[in-house]
Amino acid sequence: MNTLVDTDRTSRTIDRALLCLFCAFVLALLLNPLYVSGNTVFPFVVIKSSLSHLGIVCCFLIVAIQWCRDRLQVHIGILHLLLLLHILLQLVALFAGENGTRSFWSTYERTQGVYNLIVWSVYACCLALVLHNERRWKLYLQCIVFSSALISLLALFQFYGLIEVSDFSTNDRLGFSVGNAAIFGHYISICLVMAVFFMAGQARVRKTVSPGRSWLGLFFYSIAILLLSSALLATESRGGVIAVVTSLIACGLIAVRRMPKINAVNLMIGLAGCILVVLVLLAGGDFLQDRLEETNLSHHSVEGRLQSWQIGLQVLVNRPLFGWGPENFIVPFGLLASPEQAWHESFDYVHNQIIEIAVGSGLAGLSGYVALLTYCCLLLIKKVRNAGQADTNQGPHASLPMLGGLAAYLVGSLFLFDSQPVNLLFFSVLGYCLYQGSKSATPVTITETPMKVATIVISLVTFSLTTAIESKFYQSARTVKDIKTVGDWALVLDRAKSSSAGGMHAEEHLFQFTGRVWQRWTSLTPEQKEQTRRLLIEQGDELFADEKLSWRTVLTLGYAYLRAVVEFPEVYPRLLKVRNRLEQQAPNREDTHRFIAMYYIGQRDYGRARDTIRNYLALNPRAEGMAELLATIDAGTETESM
Repeated sequence: MNTLVDTDRTSRTIDRALLCLFCAFVLALLLNPLYVSGNTVFPFVVIKSSLSHLGIVCCFLIVAIQWCRDRLQVHIGILHLLLLLHILLQLVALFAGENGTRSFWSTYERTQGVYNLIVWSVYACCLALVLHNERRWKLYLQCIVFSSALISLLALFQFYGLIEVSDFSTNDRLGFSVGNAAIFGHYISICLVMAVFFMAGQARVRKTVSPGRSWLGLFFYSIAILLLSSALLATESRGGVIAVVTSLIACGLIAVRRMPKINAVNLMIGLAGCILVVLVLLAGGDFLQDRLEETNLSHHSVEGRLQSWQIGLQVLVNRPLFGWGPENFIVPFGLLASPEQAWHESFDYVHNQIIEIAVGSGLAGLSGYVALLTYCCLLLIKKVRNAGQADTNQGPHASLPMLGGLAAYLVGSLFLFDSQPVNLLFFSVLGYCLYQGSKSATPVTITETPMKVATIVISLVTFSLTTAIESKFYQSARTVKDIKTVGDWALVLDRAKSSSAGGMHAEEHLFQFTGRVWQRWTSLTPEQKEQTRRLLIEQGDELFADEKLSWRTVLTLGYAYLRAVVEFPEVYPRLLKVRNRLEQQAPNREDTHRFIAMYYIGQRDYGRARDTIRNYLALNPRAEGMAELLATIDAGTETESM
């Protein structure tokens, strides 16, 4: 009997230890937006995506162990099948697209390829298994809200100069460790909506808990909302503000069944809400006013987005079924963009997640994504309408904050593309929907020992393989960063091949390397120039033979050749190849015509350089950079003639 008691006690201890480990990895994921690439607020260095992926695969291993120990019940519902369908359609689009390597791995900064989709989907499934009751989901949601409030506090401290983050500057907009202010605003807007609805649920059940605890909770939520709102305004993200306002109104109308009674407590809560709004507007009034004044169709950010959407829809018409492959928008953008479309910048992504997925995976992939989102929305709306947000026994439910978060994500995604911090929030909502949607499904159990052993072995192999991939990913991303920062970068490219798993960053290594050649060629020693010439020829010829190399990488390679050809004439035939490739892949881009003009300038054929520039200016008179280059050529030739 004592043996049985000891065994049961040991089993409970193991379960608690595994649960604590799972929570530790989840907490690391929640704090992910704190980490700067290479420098962090905390005393360790890690790249965001590697941290996320490694944390997820550890969570997956813990869940697999618990399942085999019969401590978890796996329920497969309709939403699991829709998620699997979405992944399969993205894989089909990957093989049918332009560049499967880019589709699977994406770039080291964006990391939104199919591999990333698979890993985050695993995270959603793990959450649905471990957070198997409403109480755990509420606690998880509170962790999201307060961790985002902490991140907002540190971001505001850094923005106003109260703390310093090494090698990072937000300039005039708050971007904090995410870097991009719009993406940080997208993340903050989702968390803010969750916080507001969770606070509303807390206020509605204040009578079921002790008054002290109720008011203390409302106080902390108010602080969190104030910090998140201030951070959102400091990002000057118009899309984030629109996402907050529209999702609060839409989800509020869904949730409200009757008007609240007018009493002293409700009046105090309403007054407190008004004070919060006034404080936020006072703190960010200048930011908001400046941003509103420049919001018009002629502003470059608005015009650029509209034109990128137009190009995206045009691209979809060309390949409607399976698209060009995920993460490959840069290819059709260069091929199909007209001179007047987005002429002032090159878009890697459409800045609209719906159109982005349509371009990458066609109508087939888009249908899977829309089916997944539609099911989640309907599930959450049904939960909100049927259960309400006030349960006298359990307190506020997580369904309304999750619905609000999903709505804010969808509205914000109309102006942006996904990022790692936003992935955390979206797949958290998806995990909650998986949990809600599979509660009535029949559990899948493992009863035979051989099956349990096989499951553990497969899980360990998956864990080891993913860890090895992430190690390569980390090394590869560090190599790219070294190319940007170190002086003798030529040696860095030599080791780039060995730090690339499946060629994940081979093109990006070349892109960064050739960009540095253009910038630093004149400062190199003769030995460094010879080393650089060798690498340009070896690496350039190898990757240039790949017909799927993007036009932007071909362009930087061409500029590197322009630097080297003066001292190494054998590079000249490669310049002709670059010119021909650019005319095929990006015929109407200003970048292409500028390069051709520079090519003629290098040959001192100023007449053909002028003709190239004038022909392009006839197509796009707004190309000020080309006009300035023409003026420079004219001034230079006049000086030579004198």
